[in-house]
Amino acid sequence: MIRIFTISKQTQRLETPVLQDIPGLVKDRSRMFWVDLEEPTDEETGVLNGLLGFHPLAVEDCIQDSQSPKLDDYGDYIFMTVHGVDFSQLEERFSTHELDLFLGENFLVTFHKQPHKSVFDTRGRVVKNPAYLLRSPDWLLYTILDAMMDNYAPAMDLFDERVNRVEADVFGHEPDRALNEVLSLKREILHLRRIIVPQRDILNRLSHECERFIKREHFIYFRDVYDHLVRISETADIYRDILTGILDAYLLLTSNRLNTVMKTLTIITTIMMPLTVIVGIYGMNFDYMPELRTRYGYFVVLGIMAILVVVMMGMFKKKKWF
Repeated sequence: MIRIFTISKQTQRLETPVLQDIPGLVKDRSRMFWVDLEEPTDEETGVLNGLLGFHPLAVEDCIQDSQSPKLDDYGDYIFMTVHGVDFSQLEERFSTHELDLFLGENFLVTFHKQPHKSVFDTRGRVVKNPAYLLRSPDWLLYTILDAMMDNYAPAMDLFDERVNRVEADVFGHEPDRALNEVLSLKREILHLRRIIVPQRDILNRLSHECERFIKREHFIYFRDVYDHLVRISETADIYRDILTGILDAYLLLTSNRLNTVMKTLTIITTIMMPLTVIVGIYGMNFDYMPELRTRYGYFVVLGIMAILVVVMMGMFKKKKWF
């Protein structure tokens, strides 16, 4: 689906032209326009290099999903790829939503293969208040990016809840169940950092370098979005360290439990060794062995074995082995 919004500085009235009007809008510097392609068909995607005349490499980046954010300068416009994020409680993982943007002197083009909450919210703002589009396309870009960063917060809150649950499992009564969850969470936080770090660099460039397409008075707003993303990046680093600590604690607890088991088995084996020696000696099939035909020999041997057990248990207890 393609949605087109345009506004003239003279009339200051929001209009929704048709596709055939796009070439005229590109040439008319007195008009600001926004083209939003949401879940576009192949025919609608052809508008990018057809009516809009964007570079084939940029169009190819739109069609093919990119795993990493990027920013390219094509002279008359800049092309950027950013990712929104959501944490699915059902699948218990971060899912990213790619958003491709073209920013020119008097236009903004957004391309996304699935609905984006940040774009949806900004679209509603433009309809209610056309000044968002009239102010400048870079202000519209800021509005979308700011809304996207705001959407990171609920995802991080859900992730925090899961980290707290797995931490409780590790230090509670179900540590074995927690291992797979800890490893899964570490994988998700690494995936999030692979998105955030390059995206943070893009916001830094937007707030310092792109003067041709972003007004200097708007740099401070993009720096605010950059600061927001820096905080999210730092939070992701904290979660990574916490999960590493939880994993280390799990391995330590597992090692301690294994040591306890081994110590118990060692004590049992040590106690049984002299008893096994006695039983082995008196189990030999010689006819002339001392004490074999003693009337109370059986009970004497059992008594000696019991005394050995008691003495060895006393020694182990004195050494605080159990």
